[in-house]
Amino acid sequence: MKRLILFFIVIIIVVSIFILTKGGDFIIDLQENKKYKIEDIENVNINSLEDIRFFDKGILTFNNQKIIYYDFNGKILWENKNNVFTNEVYVTDKYIFRRLDNSIEIINGNNVTLGIIEFTGEIVSVSRENDKTFVVSRIKDGQNSLYVLDENNEVVVKDKHFNNAITGVSLSDKSEGYALTTLDFNNDTPINTILFNLLDDVELWNFEIKNEVILEISIVNNNVILLGSENIYYYNNNGKLMWKNSVYNKIVSFEIDKIEKRIYILYEQDEKLEMISYNFEGKVMELYSISENVYNIKLFDSKIFGYDNHKVYLFHDSKTDKLYENMDGNIINLKVDNNYIYIILNDEIIKGKIK
Repeated sequence: MKRLILFFIVIIIVVSIFILTKGGDFIIDLQENKKYKIEDIENVNINSLEDIRFFDKGILTFNNQKIIYYDFNGKILWENKNNVFTNEVYVTDKYIFRRLDNSIEIINGNNVTLGIIEFTGEIVSVSRENDKTFVVSRIKDGQNSLYVLDENNEVVVKDKHFNNAITGVSLSDKSEGYALTTLDFNNDTPINTILFNLLDDVELWNFEIKNEVILEISIVNNNVILLGSENIYYYNNNGKLMWKNSVYNKIVSFEIDKIEKRIYILYEQDEKLEMISYNFEGKVMELYSISENVYNIKLFDSKIFGYDNHKVYLFHDSKTDKLYENMDGNIINLKVDNNYIYIILNDEIIKGKIK
């Protein structure tokens, strides 16, 4: 009996020493070697109209006169039909923006019209960031105009004109301001103007970047990240360049993770694809060689996913896990929320849990 007790004591001591010295690495190794998959898969049929998008906590499908909102179980939550035909319907995470003559109607997830704002020109884009919304319109003579709405959908920047095409807007997470890029050409040479404005129409700084096209602008802690066709730039809040990295191949898709401070870029590499993640100091953190035909990457809960027409992948620890494959239908979009994944096909929603 004493020998048995002594044996168990020795085992406990050995296991404790292992956990204290190697256990953390062992757990990390298990996580890195983990292969993710989707379990409890369900197929939900819906009747889609001309366009279909994720919206709030469900699926929105619409055409030029009608909007239908489904939950993820295929139940119709509401329908909205208008006698006025419009091809300008834009969907953000929580609001629907529908063009009506010389105004825009704002509809929430309960099918309630929150307001109607006066609007001129043709809608180019609608996006939301940090509980604010910006709307870009195209007006006469090639000019663009900017509208910014606050968290209460009140207009705080109205019909601000820019001589050139607005190619990107990012709303600050630390101040009442925004960064914006415009694009012009001089003898086929692209000229980008980058500026930082306060919402009360005070310009803090601006500069030009030539000989490439700026694809994305993002504000992080009042610093500005620019993703161009030739370079990646990182500027501080005074407009001073902190670092620049060259872009060595054609960019297919990209994402910026503000929480984990990562920049993910999917490149064409010869006949294959390659994805690189940078930190906000410009250092390469991860490299993925991708043999599949992934054409889009998306970021959810600081996890990076990729998909093509028929397959969905999860990238982690420099590895690629295939989560889903359907050769019969085309994948339109995907969304992940707390490890639950939702995949939109033409008239079908695929849902399950990532484990």
